[in-house]
Amino acid sequence: MLCSTFTVIFGVLAGLFIDLARNLCHGSDYAYRFIFLWITVFSAISAIFTIKVYREWYRLGGDKHFHPPAPWSPSGIEEMPTVPVVGPQTRWLNISFMLDGIMGLSALSIPVLMWWMYSKQHMFAFKWYGLAVLPLCIAGWLCWMVLKQKNSHGRGGCENRFAVAQRHSASRHADYSRQ
Repeated sequence: MLCSTFTVIFGVLAGLFIDLARNLCHGSDYAYRFIFLWITVFSAISAIFTIKVYREWYRLGGDKHFHPPAPWSPSGIEEMPTVPVVGPQTRWLNISFMLDGIMGLSALSIPVLMWWMYSKQHMFAFKWYGLAVLPLCIAGWLCWMVLKQKNSHGRGGCENRFAVAQRHSASRHADYSRQ
């Protein structure tokens, strides 16, 4: 119910935002190009709250030792048995590691696209791709590579941690099947 209420309220506010942008653009449909501002602002706010929820969940024990908060309890958490969970799947990790190839390919294809823009005399698009899109694409790719290196070298490497988690879940599954 709360989600529906906010959807209605912010739907009306988004319409007012577009109307304001349209008035600032002298009634032109150019105003619809500013919708990315609306999306960016509220996506950033959403990301902040998602990070806060994740940090609180992690503080309360995360995947392995989660205990829900209980203000009535002297310890502040509700003591209950922890249900075993299956750890991260190696398949999804390998798929995410393919992103560096996709991101690299997109960064390398932008100069080809820019050459086409230049040859067709689309100088406005050429300028923005050279000043914004290409540098941001390369920066995102480099950030991804740095994060990938930190994860693979820090704390024994992602592959090793996930392999250990899979062996642990496989042995636990074998224990359950013997019972």
